[in-house]
Amino acid sequence: MRPATAALALSLACLCAVESSALPPLSEADRAVLHGSPEDPPPPKLDGVKLSVENQHYVTSNEGALDLFYPAVRDRGGAFVGVGTDQVYLLVGWQRASLVWVTDYDDVVVGIHALYARLLRRADSPAAFIDAWSDRQRRRTAAALEAELPAEERDRLVALFLSHQHRIWRRLQALRDRMLVAKVPSFMTHRATYAFVRDLVTAGRVRALRVDVRAVKGLQGVADATRRLGVPVRVLYLSNVESYWDYSDQFRANVRAFDADARALVVRTVGTWKRNRDYRYVTQPLRLYQALLAEPCVIGYTSFIQSRKDTSRAPDAVALRDTVAVVLQRLRRAGKCP
Repeated sequence: MRPATAALALSLACLCAVESSALPPLSEADRAVLHGSPEDPPPPKLDGVKLSVENQHYVTSNEGALDLFYPAVRDRGGAFVGVGTDQVYLLVGWQRASLVWVTDYDDVVVGIHALYARLLRRADSPAAFIDAWSDRQRRRTAAALEAELPAEERDRLVALFLSHQHRIWRRLQALRDRMLVAKVPSFMTHRATYAFVRDLVTAGRVRALRVDVRAVKGLQGVADATRRLGVPVRVLYLSNVESYWDYSDQFRANVRAFDADARALVVRTVGTWKRNRDYRYVTQPLRLYQALLAEPCVIGYTSFIQSRKDTSRAPDAVALRDTVAVVLQRLRRAGKCP
């Protein structure tokens, strides 16, 4: 597909570009560090929590109560490192992150972030951004992307947009409605938060790259870049990736490579699909998580996240504070640690 006319692209009035200077652009040296760390090779397959959902592209999240993270993440500052799609922009807006690394091993997800970046730059309000994904604007948005994307990216990214636009639009509407009911400001409901997220993108402070959290180069490279830029990681967002496998030695080393200060959190979800078709929303000091990963008896998240005891169907927020000693004592009592 090629643009019908330049006028068609320019007629996308709701996506007009608006500059903002709230966040300064990175220097060339800092931009080189942000964008210079290595990516991991494509994985042989895309994992899933069960065989039937392997090799799926998670272009949207199905985490329904992300607002439960808001009190814990709010105003932490620093850098964000994490997986996912729409969740990233919620979290970095609440966090007020200064640098963002979106680390996913699926090239389709990395491409979705390239589309987010293009449309965030063009849309001057949350409503305009959501509308850009709508069925009503589908052809106009595709034409605008055709007109401005570099030749080497054009066909792939326009095809991604056309394949996934409707699903993403429906997800953004659902998130917007959830945040309005929860009375939690977000990049889809609150102009100042939207402006902040948009500024991160326009200032060149967001990088999406292919990273397999169990591989050798990607996450280690991001950790090194945060150190070189002098920005501590304050939010490490894992979504539910820990549900896919037990901890490998390389995964442990990758997470422990980050310099974590006292304000740094690991943020994750734990599936409760049979209970409520949703998740538990779990936060934990990153330093504590790193210490647990040094223990061979801690083989996965079930080693330190206890099962939910109540019968409520509502998603819950969990703030983990158990020390390594407490976790190991519990594992010994259960016969899971010598």
